[in-house]
Amino acid sequence: MAEAEPAFVSLPIALEGYTERVIEMASWAQCQFVRQGEFILTIGQAHPPVVVGDSSQERRQSLEQAGYITVKVLGKYSMTLQRLQELIQALQTCQQQYQEAVKRGMQ
Repeated sequence: MAEAEPAFVSLPIALEGYTERVIEMASWAQCQFVRQGEFILTIGQAHPPVVVGDSSQERRQSLEQAGYITVKVLGKYSMTLQRLQELIQALQTCQQQYQEAVKRGMQ
């Protein structure tokens, strides 16, 4: 009897351009669904306005005059629900590994 063909083949991942990319600090993220099963994740850097003034009232007025916070968009990513769930799992795993390393006194 002949062996059954595998349903899929697993190949290693090669990250093209990984070492050439600049690492940027992400301080803002937004995820939204646009239609059934499709999500858009936007990641950016928030740049709060400069706050000036000696008193709290002057600083508050300075903030109010700024009107908004600028966010430099670093990337926009469209993904399926399955990929979103995989991303959530990857982030949770990374967070758990970090917390365990901190408990052991390593960072």
